[in-house]
Amino acid sequence: MNIRKIIFCTFLFTLCLLSCKKDKENYDAIRLNSFIGALDFELPIFVKVGDEITLTPKGISRADKKGFDVAWRVANVHKDFHTVRTEDDAPSKTGLITFTVPNIKGVLSVSCQVTAKGFYAETKTKELVVLDPNTSLDRGVLGENIKTFIDSRDSREYHYTKIGNRYWMIDNLSYGAKGISYRKSPVMDPIYGRYYSWEEAKDISPQSWRLPTKEDWDDLVNSIVDKSQISGSMMVNAQLNEARMWEFWPKVKITNASSFYAIPTGYITKIEEGGGLRYSDIWQYSVYWTADEVDEGRAVARYIYTKNPNLLTFEADKNLFYASVRCVKDIDDE
Repeated sequence: MNIRKIIFCTFLFTLCLLSCKKDKENYDAIRLNSFIGALDFELPIFVKVGDEITLTPKGISRADKKGFDVAWRVANVHKDFHTVRTEDDAPSKTGLITFTVPNIKGVLSVSCQVTAKGFYAETKTKELVVLDPNTSLDRGVLGENIKTFIDSRDSREYHYTKIGNRYWMIDNLSYGAKGISYRKSPVMDPIYGRYYSWEEAKDISPQSWRLPTKEDWDDLVNSIVDKSQISGSMMVNAQLNEARMWEFWPKVKITNASSFYAIPTGYITKIEEGGGLRYSDIWQYSVYWTADEVDEGRAVARYIYTKNPNLLTFEADKNLFYASVRCVKDIDDE
């Protein structure tokens, strides 16, 4: 082999080794200048206009135990990132932020950014839903025959009307002494109502009201003129923050002809192992407890479904299944 070729090949090999070494040094530098862990912060899913929210970054640190800058940006509150902590601040300054939820309805974006000299920035963005309990739920103009009463236990106002031979509440019960809020967010109670186990629901009604029996539900169904569209006659074409709630299905015509004003709040099941909660079929089902028992462990629930024109029945666990409650009372009790 020509000596010049040998020298040239040796030169290229040396360059390759030097390049690989340099790449490794660059990689090590990047790795050393990366934060440890993953930036995060806890954000509620639902809030209402005017709520005061406090957020604190967590899950991230430096290998040298030194500090870092923390900046926040809240849509409709901050135009740009707002620094609340620098890397030279004392460890006691956690980088928390407190802000007032702006007067909007809809999705609000919140971002946290962590930086330090010689480090790559880390950013985490989450979203929450802003609600106005008085206006976020739009059920249209309520009928002329709608009345109201105040629950003396918590001063909450409910609407009701005559359907068939009974008075029915047209709001889901939201008495807070028992039951579960949707996604554990009490701001949802005036909108969705609370979800109750049957054991809670059987004695949770306001004074002079009761949990409806099979006979009460039968009377409601008998009052509906179009028996081919029972569920549609009970559903109201509601919107939440201007988003349609009931999913569209051509076989179900939503008319609210009965003035029941049903909205699709789904149901909750409690997981026996660990006690977690599963929220199911929101915006597809409305599920309501009846007063009727099946046996020691089960009770009867009635439900309407966006793809079925009937009022349906099923049996559920008294303690692990959580449904909405609509209360009823006799007209003579008015």
